[in-house]
Amino acid sequence: MSDHTHSHKTPHHHTHPMPPTYLWQSVLVTLFCCLPLGLIAIFFASQVASRWHKGQYVGAMLSSNIARNVAFWAFAIGIIIHVTVLVYFAFVAGLLSAGLFSNLIG
Repeated sequence: MSDHTHSHKTPHHHTHPMPPTYLWQSVLVTLFCCLPLGLIAIFFASQVASRWHKGQYVGAMLSSNIARNVAFWAFAIGIIIHVTVLVYFAFVAGLLSAGLFSNLIG
């Protein structure tokens, strides 16, 4: 039997497609939503490709799922924070336009 008939797994031969990395989503939520969770999402997103290239498909899937979930929660928290700040400033602007702060200051 020749060497060509033996099947062996090389780092470039994969039985599963690479899971999504969610890297660009992680970068966006880091910049615009929630820095701490975004950094965690980037950490896990950066592991997906290297684990997949090493043949660690389960590890690549785990990193992909964690990156997706953390990026989602960073986005959700960022939206909540942005909406809360917007409502707060709208409330303060309403008080200022009604002249209620001038009564408090004297």
